[in-house]
Amino acid sequence: MQFMDIINKPLGWVLWLCSKIVGGNYLFAILIFAIFVEIVLLPFGISQQKKSIKQARLRPKEMAIRKKYAGRDDKPTQQKMTQEIQELYQKENYSPFSGCLPLLIQLPIMIALYQVVIDPAFYVLGQAKAFSGAMMQYFTTSQAAGGFGGVLGSQRGTIEILSKLRENGIEAFESLKSFGYFSNSEALYNALHGIEEAGGIPSVNIGSWNFGLNPWSA
Repeated sequence: MQFMDIINKPLGWVLWLCSKIVGGNYLFAILIFAIFVEIVLLPFGISQQKKSIKQARLRPKEMAIRKKYAGRDDKPTQQKMTQEIQELYQKENYSPFSGCLPLLIQLPIMIALYQVVIDPAFYVLGQAKAFSGAMMQYFTTSQAAGGFGGVLGSQRGTIEILSKLRENGIEAFESLKSFGYFSNSEALYNALHGIEEAGGIPSVNIGSWNFGLNPWSA
């Protein structure tokens, strides 16, 4: 397991739960998921706002200290200026680095969100890590070479592949059974078939519009 999967896997489970709540519609699941994450991150956002307000309030006092020592670049003067600024921070119970903590907490979560959302096969459907990459290779290989012969709109096309599966059925992926590029091609086909049979293919439709497909291919 990669380090980021420590964050990604729990988020993937929450996204899976959201998809179950809305009957498997991935778009609405992402909406609920986004609201949930926003609620979780809200305390950090409030804390960061408070720190920013306090920093803005202290800024004129800090600038006044700097102005008092302006034009004097000798080391003792600079040390005295730094000391006065630090005393100001201590008096006001403020740390200039405290505003970074909420960002350091939020940043890994935001990076994880992207990974989880674009790869539902692994994080939501519980397939092996290599499943997505293998399916993309099969999907983009020409029919003459035994592949699906499809075109993906992005390099992370798991959603697009699952949308094709939901739209065309497992029959459209029959060539995967004998795909010569993999020694485990039949196992991949069985995994794909298992997803379809379990009704686990996430829907990205709103009415007749399939938002999982590249607009040009759709």
